[in-house]
Amino acid sequence: MLATTAPSEEPIEIKKRRDEFIKELSETAKYHRIRGKFDASLHQFLVILAALGGFGALTAGLLWPNKGWIAGTIGAVPSLAAVLSLQLHCVKATNWHNRVANEMESLRHRLQFEGDDIVSVAKDLRAINAKLTAQWEAITTADPLGDWPTKPTTSSDQAHL
Repeated sequence: MLATTAPSEEPIEIKKRRDEFIKELSETAKYHRIRGKFDASLHQFLVILAALGGFGALTAGLLWPNKGWIAGTIGAVPSLAAVLSLQLHCVKATNWHNRVANEMESLRHRLQFEGDDIVSVAKDLRAINAKLTAQWEAITTADPLGDWPTKPTTSSDQAHL
């Protein structure tokens, strides 16, 4: 039998589980807020690096007109930064981490302020985790440059290629 502090209050064990669950949701939300800020900062760093690389290549080309390899080497920095930004999915990752944090905070609010029971929130957490995992898989497997035309499906289409 569960011990209670008063007849109208919930059992101590359930309150303890609720508090632990609230703490876990808060920590998860905090972690994803930090990761989202990191990804946003990384994206900004790569954009600034690309801009500086472009200006650096221009400056090197003007200062050393007979040494094009210097400007060419510096000129590769913007391309590298663009490729890294696309491959790391910085913007999409930032948005996804913020979405996870918002979902966790929503569940925490339901437990903490709306009085929802822990069972329904735990079931919703499982559904949210499955949805967010599917979203992350879609983000990381998507073509970073957008949708490309699909391959022809008929032999007559292939003949025109």
